[in-house]
Amino acid sequence: MGNEGFGGWSSGKTTKDKNSLTKRRLIAVLKWLVYSIIMILSYVLMVTPGFLTGGYSRPMLLIPLTVCISMFEGEFAGGLFAAAAGIFWDTGSDAFMGFHALILFVCCIGCGLLIQLLLKKRMLSAFLLCAAVSVIYSGLYFFFYFGIWPHSGAVLARLFLWDFVPIIIYTFLCTPLYFYLVRFIYRKIRPRSDESPWEN
Repeated sequence: MGNEGFGGWSSGKTTKDKNSLTKRRLIAVLKWLVYSIIMILSYVLMVTPGFLTGGYSRPMLLIPLTVCISMFEGEFAGGLFAAAAGIFWDTGSDAFMGFHALILFVCCIGCGLLIQLLLKKRMLSAFLLCAAVSVIYSGLYFFFYFGIWPHSGAVLARLFLWDFVPIIIYTFLCTPLYFYLVRFIYRKIRPRSDESPWEN
């Protein structure tokens, strides 16, 4: 049989396939390492007192980051990464452990599925999805930590309008930064064979 192995594959071909697989794995590890570094930096900026603060509001940077990653990397990988980001968020929050991880996990799976089935990987989609996740997160946080307690309707309305709405808007305005950053990483850190002129 000479250098041919089982099924007619040559040893040279097998070595080439193994090298290609190893290269793809290294590229994947590098890409997720870059995403993780951005996530940690974003978290640090979120919790740094006085930084990126408009009045009493600061953007929820992990929302546009995880949403954009889910748009480009898919619902499964994006959801798992979002859960990890949520755990980081939980460590510096007064919410119960797992609150942010669960919300980001579920929402980012939904974002990934919407991109697969209905929307395109466009800036408009990122704006819509980030706005939706920001509203969902803020609504749930407001309900569990303020709404269920005996406050008057006027107090609750004023609290939501003056404290939560500016945060939602601030987060919404940060979306383009993360969209273009994640899209650049997604396109540049990938095997050449994965490049497609039909990438939407």
